[in-house]
Amino acid sequence: LAEAQQPVRYIVELQNAPVFAVNNRTSSAAAASSPAQRNVSPAVEFNLPARARLLSADDAQSAAATAAAGRPSPQDQAVVLALVQRQQADFDAHAAAFGFRSIRHLAHVANIVVVEGAPHSEATLSALPGVKRVARERIYHANFDASIALHQIDSAWAAIPGATYNKANPSAGVWNPAGQGVKIGIIDTGIDATHPAFNAGTHMTAPAGFPKWNSDVPQNQTITSGKIIVARTYGGQLAQDVDGHGTAVAQLAAGVFIPSGLAPNGLASPNGMTLSGVAPAAWLGIYDVDSAQDGSYSDGDILSALDDCATDGMDVVSMSFGAPDYGGSADPLNQMYSAAFDVLKYMGTVLVASAGNDGPDSNSVAAPAVDPDVIAAGAQQT
Repeated sequence: LAEAQQPVRYIVELQNAPVFAVNNRTSSAAAASSPAQRNVSPAVEFNLPARARLLSADDAQSAAATAAAGRPSPQDQAVVLALVQRQQADFDAHAAAFGFRSIRHLAHVANIVVVEGAPHSEATLSALPGVKRVARERIYHANFDASIALHQIDSAWAAIPGATYNKANPSAGVWNPAGQGVKIGIIDTGIDATHPAFNAGTHMTAPAGFPKWNSDVPQNQTITSGKIIVARTYGGQLAQDVDGHGTAVAQLAAGVFIPSGLAPNGLASPNGMTLSGVAPAAWLGIYDVDSAQDGSYSDGDILSALDDCATDGMDVVSMSFGAPDYGGSADPLNQMYSAAFDVLKYMGTVLVASAGNDGPDSNSVAAPAVDPDVIAAGAQQT
C-alpha cells in the first residue's frame, strides 16, 4: 500500500508550439515574386530555400517539408521561447496548487513539463489551463542484437572517395573518411571514451562551438574529445558508460578502424576480427539517459535528450531502446514523441530506433520505432 502511494512522474505537453516548430518559422526573404508567380502553393510558402523553388502546387507536401528544413531565426527563437516559458511558468503555478512538483522543462522540439505527483492524477493534470496531453512516464530497456558485418557496410564504403578499407586485407592505420562532417547523437547508456574505437588521433577535431556538456556535471568535459563532441547526462551521473550498451552502439555507428588484436586491456578483438564503425569519420554526441545506471531509460530523460540533440545540431539520432507499443497512435506518449519527431524531421534530422528483439510475430515492433518519422532497425540473424 505504501508503495502504491509513492509519487510518480507524468509527462505533460502544453498547448503552445515549441521553439523549433514549423509554424514558428517566418519568411526572412520576402520573396522577389509572389507564390503564384513562382507556381508554388501559398499554403507552403514558409521560407523556401533555393532547392525548393519552382515547385508546382501538386508538390505541396514535398515543398512543405523542404521549406521547413532548418531552424527559425534567432529572433524568432527568442520570441517563441519567451512565450513557451511564460506558459510553463503559469502551468507550474497551477500544478503546485494541486501538489505537483515540476522537475524539468523542455521547449525546443516539444513544449513539455515533467512533473511528479500522486498516482492516478492524469485527469487532474489534464484539467489544468494550457494542457494538451498527459501521460504517466514509461520505462524503456536497451535493445542490441545484431552484427555490423551482416549489413555489408564495406559495399557502401566502396562508393566513397578515399574509403580504402578492405576487409579482405585490412591495413592498420588506414583512415576511412565515411561520415565526415556528420554529427551522430547516441541516446543511450553513455560511452567508454578510453575505448580505441573513439581514438581518432589527429584525424579529427571538434567543430566550432564544440565540445559541449551539461553545466551541472562539469566532469563530463573529460569525456569529450575531437571525436566525442557532446557529453550530456540527465541524472547527475558522469557520462561514462557502466553498462557497455552505449559504447557498443556508438562503436557500430562511428567507431574508428581497430586492427585485429587491438582492444581494451590488451585483449584481442573477437575471433581476431578487424573492427570499424559504419561512419568512422563522424562526430559523436553522447546523451546518457541511463540515470539510474541500471540499463533503463525514462521518457523525461529521453525527451530532454531529443531537445538537446536539436539545440546541439545533431544530423542523426540513434535510439537503440524500446518499450511495448500498447496504445498505437492513440497513446498520448506516442503522440508527444510523434510531435517532437516531426520537429526534428523538418530540421533535417535522421531518426533511427531499434524495432526491438521480439517477433517475428505481428505487432511486435517497439515504441518509439513504430513512429512513421523514425527509421526502424530490426534485429537480424545469420
